[in-house]
Amino acid sequence: MIKRRIGVNLVSKENNRSFKVGVIGCGRVAEHHLKFLLQTKCVEIVGLVDNNIGQARQLGEKYGITKTFSSMDELVEFCHVDVLHITTPPLYHYEQALKAINKGIHVLIEKPIALSFEDTRKLYELAEEKNVKICPDYIHLFNPLVLKVNSAIKQNNLGQLIHAEAYWSMDLNIPELVESIGLHWSYELPGGVMQNYITHLLYLVFSWTGESQKITTYSRQLGSIPQGLTDHIDVLIDGKEATGKITLTFFPKQANYYLKLFFDRGTATIDFITQTYTFEKVNSLPRTLNRVLINFMRSRQLVGGSIQNIIGVLRKKMVPYHGLQFLIESFYGCIEGENSLPVSKELALDVSKAEENILEHAGKVHFDNSRRPSTQAGITKSEKILITGGTGYLGSEIVRQLIDAGYYVRAYVRKSSHTASLEDLGVELFYGDTRELELLREAAQGMDIIIHAAAGMKGSLDYMVDSCVKGTENIAEAASQAKVKKVIYISSFGIYEYLQTKNGTILHEDSQLETMPEKRGFYSLAKRRAEDIALSHLTSDGPAWIVLRPSRIFGNGSDLVSLVGPKIGKLVISFGRKGKHLKLIHVKDVAKAVLLSLENDSTDNRVFNISHNDQITVRELVQKCFKKSHLEKYRIIHFPYSAGLITLLMIKILKVILGKGPSMNKSRLAYVCRDLLADSQKIRNTTGWNPSDSLLKQLMSEVERT
Repeated sequence: MIKRRIGVNLVSKENNRSFKVGVIGCGRVAEHHLKFLLQTKCVEIVGLVDNNIGQARQLGEKYGITKTFSSMDELVEFCHVDVLHITTPPLYHYEQALKAINKGIHVLIEKPIALSFEDTRKLYELAEEKNVKICPDYIHLFNPLVLKVNSAIKQNNLGQLIHAEAYWSMDLNIPELVESIGLHWSYELPGGVMQNYITHLLYLVFSWTGESQKITTYSRQLGSIPQGLTDHIDVLIDGKEATGKITLTFFPKQANYYLKLFFDRGTATIDFITQTYTFEKVNSLPRTLNRVLINFMRSRQLVGGSIQNIIGVLRKKMVPYHGLQFLIESFYGCIEGENSLPVSKELALDVSKAEENILEHAGKVHFDNSRRPSTQAGITKSEKILITGGTGYLGSEIVRQLIDAGYYVRAYVRKSSHTASLEDLGVELFYGDTRELELLREAAQGMDIIIHAAAGMKGSLDYMVDSCVKGTENIAEAASQAKVKKVIYISSFGIYEYLQTKNGTILHEDSQLETMPEKRGFYSLAKRRAEDIALSHLTSDGPAWIVLRPSRIFGNGSDLVSLVGPKIGKLVISFGRKGKHLKLIHVKDVAKAVLLSLENDSTDNRVFNISHNDQITVRELVQKCFKKSHLEKYRIIHFPYSAGLITLLMIKILKVILGKGPSMNKSRLAYVCRDLLADSQKIRNTTGWNPSDSLLKQLMSEVERT
């Protein structure tokens, strides 16, 4: 069955032909293509193409490719190209493949081949007419694990296939989606973000079930994607040779990705997350004994597979996108030897037709990012306020208090943000990214005050620095052009110097700031650079700036255990000594400080710490809150600074021996271990601000909530 729909035809060892190869689209996926192309002996990469020529040059420099172009037309004009790898977003696939095929160029193309069945069919017909090969990157069909299972199924004689089932649950909070400026292209596909992933499940199942005779689709909206977009799809398949089912869901937080095959004499399961597989074959043992032994047999296979994976990692045999290497070699072997295509035309067309069918019944799949007008009631204040980061933990509390105080609020939110709570409050919504200056300028028009609370909390270095630094630069420019009165910038206690500061030191607004934030981490670096931008505006012409530096924020149902340290199951690692003081502030009190700051002109062009004046140590928090509540189940392990220094030494030795190791240094260690105190007297004296209750009562209230 598999042979009729996929094939593995590796490049002949005797092959002396060299294929001239171009790659169009220089994003993340293109890099994986280049890595494997450079390992393929019959390949010469003649050029890279991207409409962002800087990105093409950067990738070319990394891999020693000198010729880069901003268009496909330039590539084929200046270079002879035998094969084109198309790794651009799917919106461009059809047009680029059409051009290549018309010029007699073989095409390896990322999925989906095209955005409609009709376009896919046209490409294959043209390829046959021009006598060129076209192949989609159905990468998981060529995963070494899948190839191994295919072979083992034949050897184990599991009999006739009855049913094939593929399941994939994934969290959409992945870098390529989260870090995109504006909506990532996958959300704008005809079938929305679902279309970018469902292809994998379809080709996995269809390669076994044969041509689909009937497809039934069920869709649901479980809430993981904003605006009620479909985030769960089940598809029932009546295949020519077996039935099938696929499930794609973005709701569960735990990732699962597997293919399970049911035969009349057993089952085979491939787990793509753990890179393991299991076989369960019908035997002659009594049913009762089988029930006892089956878990032992599964465990033996899983343990054996895990050990092989460890060995593979140590020997550098397990690499990301490994299936792409086999697919590339098979495709070039097909071109060279006129063998069957790695992915048959019939399978590709069947998948494309099914995609179209499924996505017609997928429900709502596209965002509506048109501006939402205000429906606020009870506006009593004349000032209008623009807030960034209004869907965040702190930002949402600030918005609530602004509404209660009678302010008109416009929230500048990212296009993929969950905005339901803001819409319930009636605030005006303006969609954009703080890295998009023109949109930010437009959002600032007619506003009196800007509260800048947006910041990338995690992700790549470029994303975190850009979102904090570029975002703050853009806020300053938009505020100046719109002639707003004030800008309130939300900073952090993390910008202070920790390594050179002694235990017991009280941090004031004029305390030394971090001198080497790059050593502490991406977030520290981003916030520290953004801080310099905000501080530079305290003495410049234009809007007044107010810099607020809250300490560790908690409240509104936040995880109290994280105040002590990171969790590993029921273990909590507390860095520093047991008597280390925690610098804490309730989220409602931070929002209160924001309101007082914008209402008091004496705060203009000044910096303020915001932290509770009560002091509590890690030991006291555990004894007074944890041991008197359900949190007592956690076991606290204290990791003092001295132990950290010993660990750093061991890490250095490990790096010398292995050439690599975990990233840790004294700056990071000091940040999590130092026992420093916070002073917020300045904002108290200036505005009359005070926390709403004692720190212990606030903490106990949170314990009761959870």
